[in-house]
Amino acid sequence: EADADYEAEQDLVDPTAEFQARYPCDTCGKQFVGLLALQNHQCINQIQSQPQTFDCEICHKSYTSIAALKSHRGWHLRSPDGKAAANN
Repeated sequence: EADADYEAEQDLVDPTAEFQARYPCDTCGKQFVGLLALQNHQCINQIQSQPQTFDCEICHKSYTSIAALKSHRGWHLRSPDGKAAANN
């Protein structure tokens, strides 16, 4: 992860270097040397703003972590019909 942070810092434009092309992010205002670096930044931010959800295939409830979903599934497994614990 430290390598990713270092590489992200390398993509930022040095504000004292006027000859470098600047590609600003419309969301946060950071400027990047190349278009690819800007697109990578925007892709990462989009993923972070739309967190992944994990859905129960039995009752279709959604959870933000796989651990929470696994815990929830345990309720289904412990119920006699496999569905009674749909509220948990």
